[in-house]
Amino acid sequence: MAPINAVGAATPLSADGMPHDIKQAAEAFEALFLGNLLKAAREARDGAALGEGDQASGSMMDMAEEFLAQEITKGGGCGLARMVMEQMQQRGAVNGTTSESPPR
Repeated sequence: MAPINAVGAATPLSADGMPHDIKQAAEAFEALFLGNLLKAAREARDGAALGEGDQASGSMMDMAEEFLAQEITKGGGCGLARMVMEQMQQRGAVNGTTSESPPR
């Protein structure tokens, strides 16, 4: 497997200096994580994990949880996206400042 190289110079940067694609990926990861957390909490509360809920209400709640997770992330989230971006910087995946190879 090839090592992760630094993001190319042609990659546009956001206001905080992060490449857009990395920032978007980190925010998408945070939204996905929060959505799954909300879904697990609902299923634990409602017993839907045991198949007690109907399909239509479950689909509607899934969409609502996904929307809520995206809005939470847009508003700053829980800090997970920020931590992912900081780790990317520390490992040199963003600015290429380290020569450390990524873990396999």
